[in-house]
Amino acid sequence: MDLVVLAGGAARRLGGVAKGEVHVAGRAMLDHVLDAAGQAQRVVVVGPDELARPGTTTLMEHPPGGGPVAGIEAALRHLESEAPSPDGLVAVLACDVPRSPRALAGLRRALGARPEADGAHLTDHEGRSQLVMLLRAAPLRSALDRLGAERGTWGCSVRRLVAELDLVDVADEHGYGRDADTWDDVEVLDALLEEDRGHG
Repeated sequence: MDLVVLAGGAARRLGGVAKGEVHVAGRAMLDHVLDAAGQAQRVVVVGPDELARPGTTTLMEHPPGGGPVAGIEAALRHLESEAPSPDGLVAVLACDVPRSPRALAGLRRALGARPEADGAHLTDHEGRSQLVMLLRAAPLRSALDRLGAERGTWGCSVRRLVAELDLVDVADEHGYGRDADTWDDVEVLDALLEEDRGHG
């Protein structure tokens, strides 16, 4: 598995701060997400240079500000330039979803039960996709190519990418996909992560 962490958002509702560096439970949110790196062969953080961490590649889509799908494509191109892995898996996590590494085991099980699927993703209580995904590299590349041929991936929504893929829906029963769009969200996540830590 390769890991792609999306950390290039503008975070306007947080005053424009770098979301990945916002602290919850004593650590930057990005570092909570990078706990998943222990399960990964290669790690790419899509974000500004100041988010660079040892042992990870940090890059941005070109031009910057293209959104999550453009970021996924930039990361996948980098991984393919190093060593193509068409049979491999790519975990895609957002930097403001600090509990997301806990979801990966469930996504693996769901995908194992549907070997013909293109991947698995967490969905919220309304069935909407969250940026907590485990995708097969080959169909992901094909989907990005189709989107690129239409109107390009810059500015493309995650919804459009999901529509191009056959994904197993995994209900987010434990709130692992909860993100931090506002400072109130940050406070809730801080409490949840402290509770997680207390439970080991």
